[in-house]
Amino acid sequence: MLPLTFLYRSPQNKDKLKRLKKKNKSFFGLFEEGKTLFNQGEIYQAHTTWEHIWKDGDEEVRGNIKGFIQLTGGLLNNSYGKKRAAEYLLIKAIKNIKHADNLSGKLDFDSIIEQINQYITKMQQGINCRQGISISL
Repeated sequence: MLPLTFLYRSPQNKDKLKRLKKKNKSFFGLFEEGKTLFNQGEIYQAHTTWEHIWKDGDEEVRGNIKGFIQLTGGLLNNSYGKKRAAEYLLIKAIKNIKHADNLSGKLDFDSIIEQINQYITKMQQGINCRQGISISL
């Protein structure tokens, strides 16, 4: 796993992140739990954990978790052999992760997006991504 550092996108995002954390403390705990599961390779469990945020969160929280749910959905679809659906969700995940606020303060979005792009490229080349190619948060 790569040690990732947080990149603030702007000073306004720093304040927005503080407001989000204060408003939705339990969601940040769930995100961290899902992140740990994801980095341990427990993709389905991470997906399920993050869906709890989606179900209970407001519009702002949903917008921030959406890309990560799509990421896990894409990886799961690939593991089921649904390559077209996997690629579609991974591309959507990139778009939504680019526009998300940093949920943990410890994510390097550029690295995550690069890892997803590499994964998609390997899939398109016919390389079995279910084994040996990982994405870490």
